[in-house]
Amino acid sequence: MPNDGRTFSRNCFLIASLWLLAVGFCYYPKWTKPQTEATLSWDVSGYYLYLPAAFIYKDFRQQAFKDSIMRRYVPASDAYQSYRDSASGNMVMKYSMGMSLAYLPFFAAGHVVAHLSGHPADGFSPPYQAAIGIGSLLVSLLGLHFLRRLLDRYVSSTATGIVLLLYVFGTHYLEYAAITNAMSHSYLFTCYAGLLLLTIRYYEEPSRWRAAGIGALVGWMTLIRPTELLALLLVLGWGIGSGAALKARLQLLARHRGHLLLAAAGLVLVGGLQPLYWKLVAGRWLVFSYTTDHFDFGAPHFSNALWSFRKGWWIYTPLMFLSVVGFAFLYRRPALFWPVLLFVLPFFYVTFSWSNWWYGGGLGQRALIQVYPVLAFPLAALIETVYRRRVRWLLLPVVLFCTYYNLWLHHQAHRGGLLEPEFMTYAYWKKIFLRYEVAPDARKLLDADEEYAGVPACPELVFQSADTMLLTAQVPYTPAVRVAPLEPKRWVRAEAVVWSADPERYLWTMSQLVVREWKGGQVIKQNQLRAERLLEYGFGPKKVWLDLELRDPRDSAEVFFYNTGSAKQLNITGLKVYRF
Repeated sequence: MPNDGRTFSRNCFLIASLWLLAVGFCYYPKWTKPQTEATLSWDVSGYYLYLPAAFIYKDFRQQAFKDSIMRRYVPASDAYQSYRDSASGNMVMKYSMGMSLAYLPFFAAGHVVAHLSGHPADGFSPPYQAAIGIGSLLVSLLGLHFLRRLLDRYVSSTATGIVLLLYVFGTHYLEYAAITNAMSHSYLFTCYAGLLLLTIRYYEEPSRWRAAGIGALVGWMTLIRPTELLALLLVLGWGIGSGAALKARLQLLARHRGHLLLAAAGLVLVGGLQPLYWKLVAGRWLVFSYTTDHFDFGAPHFSNALWSFRKGWWIYTPLMFLSVVGFAFLYRRPALFWPVLLFVLPFFYVTFSWSNWWYGGGLGQRALIQVYPVLAFPLAALIETVYRRRVRWLLLPVVLFCTYYNLWLHHQAHRGGLLEPEFMTYAYWKKIFLRYEVAPDARKLLDADEEYAGVPACPELVFQSADTMLLTAQVPYTPAVRVAPLEPKRWVRAEAVVWSADPERYLWTMSQLVVREWKGGQVIKQNQLRAERLLEYGFGPKKVWLDLELRDPRDSAEVFFYNTGSAKQLNITGLKVYRF
């Protein structure tokens, strides 16, 4: 499509920017929220911890200030942002320091405002929260601006504008640009778009400053997330779509060997800040601070990461499947197709090889947000083809559905409250899909794989207890109830009334109701639910129930409660078991 004055893309950029500002300031201003919903919470508090440690408390090694911060602001459910190194005895940050460098100007602004306004100058009071949150929103707008400039160099204003609108209305980029925007992903989105612009300018007119800038930017990206070192593939391969282009590129780099050294120096100087920190606090140049996670390069989690209901990319951001389809149309432009493909494939492989492939809480596969500027090229190629062939009506229903679904997901992730950010199941997703209200006990489907739909026909009571059972750390199991073969009935239901004066709120130590199927002395099927999911503070006893459909009605079943490690007490009464 011809260059059409860029008016359309400019107008779409303005609409997209206004939408980000409206969501960030009006719908869910995260910097005004308390505790684990605040801007400086969870992973962000770990990225950020370098700044108060260095500039306020001057305590890198012991972080004696952290306990008081945890008590006062509760940025996470535990102090996982750093850990005590067994060799040195010092505290070591879990996350690398790249994001702290990005936050530095906003932190400085918040520190000044805290002093002037009388708020505690402790690094976590409201001025700091607002400064980081609003500053991160500005970074998102800058990234969108860079993406517009980048696409405008290669595709029509129409395609550029539509990509911008699709990203902010139809994908979870909205979440990480406007709401949870202090996470690393929107910052890296901006870095990738800026890196490509700088790379293009370098190849158009090589200079020492541009070479050094490219190296420093890649070093900074690597300092944010070490795997972003893969961005070098984009830098070295950009614009190469043929053997002749490859030969010309090698000749250019040979003529400018000094520029390569400058780029390498920039990368090492910036990226090398992290080993300096490790040497300072741990006495070693290299520390693996993700103590429980690792890469599964031999068995990457592609199927889970792409289409599982727990965190599948195409389940929670189906619009981005169009970007994958777009590679078929980008192929006609080999100077774009090959650099994009040869970067995206190893990036996805490394990203999905991480043992924690769902990357914790949040909306969708957040670890892919940063490469959306790169994936914009196949998406734009698809859009240009659709417009050129005048078959845009084919995409319109898909785009409208994906946009509505995306906005519904964002609402349920925040104000609506139905979305489970980390442990979604198909049963629960199906229960809440495009709804705004469901029965409170639907949350049991986050644990349970199945439930009987409708009212059981002719349920037969096979066990009943009027006794109250106490589940504690000292008494972690209730007596198991064994149910004889159900034949010809296939379903078993356990129900009881549970209550606690102080319910367990940490997911991993909630007490569980378990129903198992036994065959030949072995458990062949199991369903369970975390009982405290259905309890609320200040409310009385709650009836919980759980179903299991046996694979074979000749098998027996077993029902029991158990404490998975909680120090709190759960009271259980009126246990009943039915078959139907």
